[in-house]
Amino acid sequence: MALEIQKTFFSADDPSLAITYNNTGAVHNSMENYPAALLYYKHTLKIEQKSLPSNHPSLAATYEQIRSIYGYMGDYSTALSYHKKALEIQQKFLPPDHPNLATTYKNIGEGYRMLGDGSTVLSYYKKTLKIELKSLQSSHPSIANTYSCIAAIYHVLENYSIALSYYEKELKIEQKSLLFDHPSLAYNYNKIGSVYDSMNNYPSALSYYRKALDIQQRSLPTNHADLANTYNNITLIYQSTDDYSTTLSYYQKTLEMKETSHPYNQSLIATAYNNIGEMHRSKGDYSTTLSYYEKTLSIWQKFLLPNHTSLAVLNASMAMTFKDLCQYKEAAKHAERAMNIASCTFGLRLSRTMAYQKLLMIFDKIND
Repeated sequence: MALEIQKTFFSADDPSLAITYNNTGAVHNSMENYPAALLYYKHTLKIEQKSLPSNHPSLAATYEQIRSIYGYMGDYSTALSYHKKALEIQQKFLPPDHPNLATTYKNIGEGYRMLGDGSTVLSYYKKTLKIELKSLQSSHPSIANTYSCIAAIYHVLENYSIALSYYEKELKIEQKSLLFDHPSLAYNYNKIGSVYDSMNNYPSALSYYRKALDIQQRSLPTNHADLANTYNNITLIYQSTDDYSTTLSYYQKTLEMKETSHPYNQSLIATAYNNIGEMHRSKGDYSTTLSYYEKTLSIWQKFLLPNHTSLAVLNASMAMTFKDLCQYKEAAKHAERAMNIASCTFGLRLSRTMAYQKLLMIFDKIND
């Protein structure tokens, strides 16, 4: 109503209308009505582009608002384009070590992470860190968060020693600022444990998982999803000891906890299905394995991006299971999917992609 009244008094490009359009867009944004929010933000932008200098901070703010909407809608490429327009303006009126620039660099890095471009992600995260180390106290939570972001990318890129070094920097900050039984510390211990797990250093992984579990048992409800995830991590370690019956019982317990604590969180349940499938595969029960893998795949295809690394790993596991059942055409199909996802995400030269390529070549030869 207020907007319609203003339109009768002001010209179509009057700056007063830009403010109203922006406020209306914010209301739709808060209601998660993203197409409407985008429409009003773009009305704001059109007026500001006519009435403001090209390097005005308000333009940067509007670009950021539009960027956020595209991000919510899953259009990460377009979101990045608006992020870069905002950055271009910010670089003109902000000093090079301003904290706002650090935030923008991190957000751009997050956009590239969603697109699977690991090397570009790191370059932006490190720009963020450089500014934060200059402008913030060394124990600031933002620095800890950036260490964690960098560590996670190095973990995905299989550079485990560097990933550990950044996670340990994060942990050092949190140990100074948080209580000894704070859940965030447990989360950090789990992350460090997962890197050791990836390195097949199971004693160290188990040590950190148990630290996480000790905190969570004291600070979380007994059916909390984070507690279930830690049980799951420990179960994976015990699986390496070939104690299949005990491991399978832990998997079932983990799945029950997840179904109870987050019945609508299909991602957590899918992970449990996947792990139970892995357990049956270790026991040589390949038909049951595939039934759990297919449950996992059905859920992940709904919630993960098409080039998500988890889909590559799952398809590779399905390929190997079909191979064990002598179903080589199905094995080749899933090996090809794994290779295509990995090459899209990491490039053709990463060890994981090359391993999937070899799998596909073997199955293709068998089918010929």
